Amino acid sequence: MKKKLEKVLSFVLVFAFVIIGLVSQAKLSKAADTTSTTTDAANVVKVYYFNENEWEGANVWAWTIETQIDLAKNAWPGDAMTDEGNGWFSAEITADENIGVLFTDNAGGQTSDCKDLEPGKTYWITNGSEDLLNDSGMGGGVSLVASSEPKAGWPEGPEADTATTAPATTSEDKDSNNVVLYVVIAAVVVVAIITGVVITKKKKGEK
Repeated sequence: MKKKLEKVLSFVLVFAFVIIGLVSQAKLSKAADTTSTTTDAANVVKVYYFNENEWEGANVWAWTIETQIDLAKNAWPGDAMTDEGNGWFSAEITADENIGVLFTDNAGGQTSDCKDLEPGKTYWITNGSEDLLNDSGMGGGVSLVASSEPKAGWPEGPEADTATTAPATTSEDKDSNNVVLYVVIAAVVVVAIITGVVITKKKKGEK
């Protein structure tokens, strides 16, 4: 009887480990997918521009520094930026090398150049204190200041981070955790039942 009990216990434990292994493998696959998405983001420069000029809208014109390739999808004055509210506009630019940007209002107004923005990073760009010409010498407009860390009140700044510090648990994650929990509980219950049956039979045999 003892050998039979050991075989049953071994089977239950092996079964539990197999299920846990399958769930863990699924999680690893999901993590791999997330990693590949992050790798793609390494070629993206995200820029926020604070529209202190009070333009009705903002466009961005971008180019590569070393190869001098224009990156805008549209002709001058460039690509329309996304209005983030509170005077901020944003855009994502894909590049394999450092880039330069300038901003326009699609009506003749523009800033000077802001250069050497690195792929994989986010920049918060604000107006400087003086007017500069851009590379082409065409009335560059106000100078720009690029920050690699946001201040309080800026998009993705400290106030926004407090609500998103801990990643939200998805329903899929909860389901995976529940499966593991149920398997462990079931294994414990089965072991307890088998142990109870064996003890009962043993007591009956002793009588």
